[in-house]
Formats: sequence, structure tokens, C-alpha cells
Amino acid sequence: MLYYYLDMKKINILFLLFLISTYSSSVYAEWKHLITEPNGTRWFLNIGDVKKIDGYVYLWWLTDWKKPTQSGDLSAMNHIMCDCKFLKYKYIRFIFFKGQLGQDLRSNDEPVEQLKGWQYAPPDSACAKFL
Repeated sequence: MLYYYLDMKKINILFLLFLISTYSSSVYAEWKHLITEPNGTRWFLNIGDVKKIDGYVYLWWLTDWKKPTQSGDLSAMNHIMCDCKFLKYKYIRFIFFKGQLGQDLRSNDEPVEQLKGWQYAPPDSACAKFL
């Protein structure tokens, strides 16, 4: 019984360390404010984690809404694969938060089926300014 307790304690500690390292990234990231839209939505880029691999740029952006979305979120972090030449991008990961600026995690998801392919940014959009 003691052996089982010690194993569970180790598993819990490892799981806690994993959660801290995964979800505290929004707190310790190098977020640079890029734009505020007229509706108050603010866009940030994690400048410390931009990578270029095989001609694509991989980045994290954070969207901070002034008012909650229909799901009750006030912010989201998105991991994106970008083709800057053609103003297109693919979502890799969505992380939604109930609080502003990546606070109070709600979910950590892969993109839904309709958002797995390439998305094209309108030339005058906030997204195009990222690319």
C-alpha cells in the first residue's frame, strides 16, 4: 500500500510540473502588443518563440477580447503555422482562457475540422498585419 501511495505521489508531482510548464507560458512569454482593433480587441505576439522551419514561420499569438465571447472566454492563445508570402496560415493549437491576457485556463484544443486547412488573411485584417 505504501508503494502505491509513493508511486501516485510521484505521478501527481510530475503531472503538476507538466501543467505548470505548459500553462504558465502565457505569464512568462515575451508578449509584444501589436494592434488594438476599434472594438477593443488586442492582439499580441510572443516574440520570444517565433521560429522559421522549412520556409514556414511558427508563432504564438494572443487575442484579448474586451467582452467575453459566446463561450465566456476573454482571451485565447493560438499556435500558428504561417506562409507569409501568400498571407495564409494554419492553426496548430487553440488555448482558451476565461480571464484577460491568458489567465484562468478553460481549454487546450486542436483545431476543429473546418479550421485545420489553410486560412487566408484579408489584406487589411489584423491577421495580415501579423503575417
